[in-house]
Amino acid sequence: MRIRILYGVNLLVMLYLNVMYHWEAGRTLLGAMIVLPFLCEALAWITALGIKADFVCAAKRFQESEHKKVWLQIRSTPILTALSGRIRAEIEVIDSGQSCQRKWIWISGEKTELSDLFQEGTEPGVVTFRIRRIRTEDAIGLGMGCRRNVAECSVTILPEIVIPHLEFSEQIRNFLLDSDTFSKTKSGEDASEVFGLREYRPGDSWQKVHWKMTARQEHIWVKEYSLPIGASVVLAAENGRKEKIPGNFIRAFASLASGFLAYECPCYATWRMAETGQIKRFLLSVQEDYDEMLTVFLKDCREGIGNWDEESYQEAFSERYGRCLVLKEDGTLFVDEEKVWSVAMEKAFREQFLEAVIEV
Repeated sequence: MRIRILYGVNLLVMLYLNVMYHWEAGRTLLGAMIVLPFLCEALAWITALGIKADFVCAAKRFQESEHKKVWLQIRSTPILTALSGRIRAEIEVIDSGQSCQRKWIWISGEKTELSDLFQEGTEPGVVTFRIRRIRTEDAIGLGMGCRRNVAECSVTILPEIVIPHLEFSEQIRNFLLDSDTFSKTKSGEDASEVFGLREYRPGDSWQKVHWKMTARQEHIWVKEYSLPIGASVVLAAENGRKEKIPGNFIRAFASLASGFLAYECPCYATWRMAETGQIKRFLLSVQEDYDEMLTVFLKDCREGIGNWDEESYQEAFSERYGRCLVLKEDGTLFVDEEKVWSVAMEKAFREQFLEAVIEV
């Protein structure tokens, strides 16, 4: 600003001198001063358009307690770098609760760290960084260029996980899966579908003998039955309010899902989208299933999940299940519509979950 004021004062003085006196060199100098800001403005815009800006993240997924490192990287040609002046960027940060903060930062060098833009106590979820505007100045400071919506990136803040103590009923332990989908890698005990054939081993049931194959071969062959793919437990998330989803709600749902995985009890993790009513469901039987589910769940929490409707779920998915667990937005956990446990949203999560004993 001071450069522009100084330039304006000098331009007025030069204009006065040229009006009052016959000064040939002064006219040339006045013409150069009139043209100068247009040249500076053009140079600033060329610099703004020639800049390549992007975000560089130490990782795409961070633990809650981990130091989160994100940088803004600026690249340009050597000529534009030499001719350009100061550069600043307006950064927009949208956290998992859709709250937004904007901040102008001065850029020095190729990389500028943005880790301080993570709000204190950032809750688990998806955090989006966006460069709304980049403003550049020429080397003198008279011209200013601007470029909008330059780059965007998202990072995932993973929730703290505490494995709860789960106690399974006889119904769940002895539950027979009813599914039309079978494993392609493991055999089971579902006689409705044959997985494959193998030679007889001592202890095999004679009811499994494949008599036609045995009659054609020198050895006794038995049938291996298929293993249905499914789960005896449904774990549902429900959010009946439209405000920001509490962090402890996300931590509790993720910990419950991780707990079933740790106890080697496959489950269906499911929720219903608030706007579309779409029911999303993930079968959790291995760690990769859990990782995929958690990524989608954190994203959908920001978009908005709604009330749970068990009737709609049963219409969409026909498989039988033994138990339905519903975690509500206030931290209350219901098993088959009976309240069994609750987590306070405003208190420390780890201590509460370590003390939990949940009967399924």
